[in-house]
Amino acid sequence: MKNIITLAFILLTLGTIPTDNNLYIADLPCVTVIGDMLKGYVPKRTKTEQEFIEHNEPLFQYIAKHTWLSESQAFSFLRMEQGNSSDLFIKHNNPFNVKSYGPEKKVSLNTWEHSQSNRVMANFRSYETLREGLTHFIELMNTKYHTEPLSNIDHAKWLYDEGYFTDPQWIIRVYLANKYQKLNV
Repeated sequence: MKNIITLAFILLTLGTIPTDNNLYIADLPCVTVIGDMLKGYVPKRTKTEQEFIEHNEPLFQYIAKHTWLSESQAFSFLRMEQGNSSDLFIKHNNPFNVKSYGPEKKVSLNTWEHSQSNRVMANFRSYETLREGLTHFIELMNTKYHTEPLSNIDHAKWLYDEGYFTDPQWIIRVYLANKYQKLNV
């Protein structure tokens, strides 16, 4: 009801031109709507890859909007780092498993480096909010790990060479990014 009243006010204020069939035309100014892409988004565990994609799409879009990464590259990062969503993501607001090397708030967790057989204890950043975790990841991507748009293969190679990926199986990330692109064409 509120929207109808607002529309009526705009039409009356700006003037309308009557047409046939009881329709009216209004020459409206350009309106910019600003919204929060992540409003209502809460990390959660998912059961299937399709559910993972659907639930986390706002996150992929947010990363793509604020970095040079494409949505498919953001998907591949999150999928490789989180599987179906880890406690690090859900409880510590660290969706991309950013490690801690300084005095910032951190949490020590078991992780696998390179394979399931190489389990190690590592320190990861623990953020107060998801937005804080995303802001830090975006800052890393825009300043340290990413400078320009690249193809999925070139981008994965570049990130491996720069030390973001420690796993020599980085080609999995390329496969995931390409799969996401095909699913969302």
